[in-house]
Order: sequence, then structure tokens, then C-alpha cells
Amino acid sequence: MGYKPKSKVNIKETTGKEFIFMSSRHKAFSDLNERDYYRGFYIETSGGKYYAGKNILYTRIQLIKPDSDEGVFGDSIDVKNYIRSNSFSYKKLKNTTDIYGHKNTPTEFDYQKGYFTRYFIKKVNEKFGYVEVNKEVFSSIRRKNQTHDPFLYKSGNIHWSLIGNVHRANQLNIQRKERVFPYISTLFPLFNEFQKPDLQVQEDLNTIGNELYHDDGKEYMGAYHIHPVEGPMEGPKHIDSSHARLYYSQNIPKIEINIGSKISDEAFEKWKKEKDILASMSNALKSSIEDPLTKEEKEQKTKEQKEARQEEIDAYLATKKSGKSSTSAGESGY
Repeated sequence: MGYKPKSKVNIKETTGKEFIFMSSRHKAFSDLNERDYYRGFYIETSGGKYYAGKNILYTRIQLIKPDSDEGVFGDSIDVKNYIRSNSFSYKKLKNTTDIYGHKNTPTEFDYQKGYFTRYFIKKVNEKFGYVEVNKEVFSSIRRKNQTHDPFLYKSGNIHWSLIGNVHRANQLNIQRKERVFPYISTLFPLFNEFQKPDLQVQEDLNTIGNELYHDDGKEYMGAYHIHPVEGPMEGPKHIDSSHARLYYSQNIPKIEINIGSKISDEAFEKWKKEKDILASMSNALKSSIEDPLTKEEKEQKTKEQKEARQEEIDAYLATKKSGKSSTSAGESGY
């Protein structure tokens, strides 16, 4: 270092544990000993550098502040022993950086292609530890470089459709990707994300199931079309006459009845019908639990009850007939 005027340096003194010699910079913090620390006067420059001594003309011995591991790995005996026995892994992990989420967005060129690539990572020790990231972080984990911990994360990507029947295309892509990355759908729940409004009706589409539903939750299979305003509707083409709307699983409407609120007659009748169906199912289940007889046993039981009832009727009629006969005989004797 060249000569520095006194106005640009400060002469201070340290009692230890504040600076170490530049030659000790490669040591882990827990491996530093008394000989690595500097005590005495030191020179602090306006540029943030430190030198041993107080002679500004003699600045050959540079000092640095030790990089403490405490608060990151801890400073316990166990941590120190682990660091000594795994110094290579420790140094690698110590230099890794945290990963932050990033929402990938399509460009105009992507819309011309009709799709773009989205990148994500997952913590290997978490069931739902998915985070969307940029391409650089994805490549870092894939190549296992020193920027991020490649043993803690698993990286992946997915093609995301932007035009056409994007809901079906992205749903199929998600289903295929879940064979390798279970629950990846929790990261991408909106299958039509980034789709631009399309004023044209998509016609002559077909579903074999597990895709569209009626408003009552019943699955729909067959031809359908997608209206730019109404969404998916039954039938291969859009027509002027009335035809039902269809819904994706996450969009099936739910009817909520609040006491004191005003609802339409149609909505009330639908709610009442659903309530009656549930009550019927509940009664059937209750009946099957309380009376666990088979169909044949129930028929036999009913037959026996009818026979017993008939016997009672026959006995009653016989008694009535006998009583009439006795009365007639008495009247004749008189």
C-alpha cells in the first residue's frame, strides 16, 4: 500500500478476537486458535482495510475479520466435531446461497410458439416443498455446482401451453409430471394461467372423463365446446338454443343456504332436492346398520308376519261365527 495521509486512516487498538491474519483466512471459524488472532495496534483505512501496527508507512501485514459460523451452524462441541470430521462438506455448504421463488412469465415469442417452459425445485425432505424458480437456479441444481445445495433439492421443468385448449393440455402435462414429482399440481393449480382471452369458440372437442362436470357434480363425457365467455358447454358446437354449461373440477358451483338470505326458487328447489337425497341415503345406511338381514331373510320374515296375521284374522272370524251360532240356538229354545 502506498502512503496514506493521516486524515484517511485511523489508528486503533484491539485486545483480540476481532481480527485474524490474512494467512489464516482459509481456516474454519471453529478451527481458529490463539495464534491466528491479532492483538495490538492496527491501521484502519478509509477503504475498509486493516493492517497490523501503527506506522502508516509499513503496511505489509494485512488483517481481516473472521467469518463467524455461529448462528448458522451453531458453536456447540458437536458442531465443531462435525466440522472437523466433515470439513469438505462443511466448506461446500457454507458457501451455498438461499433459494428464492420466481414466477416464470411468457414472452410474445412464447405466445407465438404456443407454450413456454416453467422451472421448479422441490426439497427432497418435504412432501409439498415445491417452489417455482428461474432457469439459472434450475440449472444450478441440475448441474450440482457450488451455488446451491444439490443434495437438498430436486429440480424439474414443465412445458406450459398458452393457446388452444390449455386447460386440458396443461392438466395432462401435470398428470404426466406427477409420476416423477408427486403433488406438483399444488404448485400449478390454475391450468389456464397466462392464457390470453380468445374470442373464438373452440369446437368439436371431446372428453372421455375425469375432466368436466355438470353443476350438480355429475361427470360429463362426450362432445363439448369452449365458449370465450361461458366456458366449456355441452355439445360439439355452440348453438342458439339452450344448452348446459360444464365445469372443471375446481369450478363446480356450490349452493350455500343462509337463514335470512334471499335465494331464487330454482336454487331453493335444487338445495331441497339435494337435502332429500342425502337424507334418504342416511336413512338407508341407518336401516342397513340396524337391520342387517339379507333380502331372502326379509322376504321370509314378511311372509311369516302375513301368515301370522292371517291366522289371527281366521281365529277372530271363527269366534264371531261361533258366537252368532250360540245366540241363534238360544233364541230358538225360548
